[in-house]
Formats: sequence, structure tokens, C-alpha cells
Amino acid sequence: QVFQDSYLHLGGDEVSFDCWNSNAEVVEFMRNNSFDGAGLENYYENRLLDIVGSLGKSYVVWQEIFNNGIKVKPDTVIDVWKGFDTKTLAEATAQNSTVIVSGGWYLDDGDGACCKFDGWKFYAQDPANFTGGAQAEASGRLLGGKACMWGEHVDATNSISRIWPRASTVAERLWSEATTTEVALASPRLNRFRCSLVSRGIQAEPVDPGFCPDGVPYEYRPPYEAAGEPRAAEFII
Repeated sequence: QVFQDSYLHLGGDEVSFDCWNSNAEVVEFMRNNSFDGAGLENYYENRLLDIVGSLGKSYVVWQEIFNNGIKVKPDTVIDVWKGFDTKTLAEATAQNSTVIVSGGWYLDDGDGACCKFDGWKFYAQDPANFTGGAQAEASGRLLGGKACMWGEHVDATNSISRIWPRASTVAERLWSEATTTEVALASPRLNRFRCSLVSRGIQAEPVDPGFCPDGVPYEYRPPYEAAGEPRAAEFII
């Protein structure tokens, strides 16, 4: 009733067995069922998948579930997030698992918590560029990709400018032909789109130094003002 989408992301990343081992009730449960940490994780995840499946939902889990050898159901979607992990992508699809790529497309990169941000690396990444990738894409085992934003260094003051327009590089990568990879051609398109966002009251940060193209107003107005004036839709093509 709460989640109307077809897929429900169930997480499962960065599970610390030390936390379980520090809880007396959990330790007793593990002892009574002859579980180690991996066994308890397997028990928990499959019970969770059963519950979600009984509600008519499909499910997504982070790649650690696969990497840790958890025997999940065949229709589970594996979300590969640890960089562009071609090894996990190749192994999972070779075992007929379905995958989605979020690694390499973390919008919070460059916030000091992890990695130096380079937006054009977002654009250059081909989600099917791994051993067996073309076959996985053709068979539907590679669903595509997604951009993720995490909140360790993001709040209401900077979330919009952190997301836009860098998410647009991921959008164009995923919705364009695989041969559309030329950054020099993409940069003007993304700059134009960024200017359109700004004119609509969205505080998107600059793509590169420069100016807005003719015919695209740059003047920033708050969303409640910008919403009152109809404008032609702008698309990245």
C-alpha cells in the first residue's frame, strides 16, 4: 500500500557481522540454528524475499548479497554499486542473474567522503562494457543503470545543485545509442539543458565555464515565479 512501484529495493550492503555478534539474543538464535554470520544473512534475506514476493513485488538487492554467496531467488535483481565492477557484472550475468549498474554513477562523488568527481567519466561509462555484457543486454539480464545520491554531505541547501546537471550525463548515456560518446559534442547539449533548468528556477550548477546559448535565458528566478510562465520543453538529444 505504501510502495506502489513494481520493484522494491531491499538493500543488504555493508552488513557487519560484528553487530550481530554483539547482540546476545541474535547470538543465541544463531547458536540454536547452527548459523554463522553468512548463514544468518542467508536466512534473513530469503525470508525477506518471500515476504516481498508474497505481496506481488519484484525485488532488488545490493551486490554484497551476491558476492557473499547468498542463495537468493532467480528473479532477484543485483544492484552493482562498488565502482564499475566488471567482475561482479560478468559473474552474476553468467549465472543468469539480472543486474543493474549504479557503480560509477554516484552523484555524491567529490564530496570529500569518497572519490574525486569527474562528470565526464559518468558520460564515458558504458554499462554493457564487461565480459558477456552484450549478451546480457540482449537477453534482458542487464536492465540498465541508475544514478544515486547519498546524503552524508548533502542537505536542502545543496542537493539540487549537486544532482543537476550531473545526473543529465547519466541520463544521456543511458538513453542514447552506445556509439554516442563524444564529450565535445555532449558538453554544449548539457550546457544548454543546464541553462534551461536555471531559467525554470532549478539551481543547477555549471557544466563548464561559459555562457548560455542564444535563445535560452539564464536569469534565475525562484521556482514559484518561474512556474507561472510557460516555456517550450528542452530535451537532450
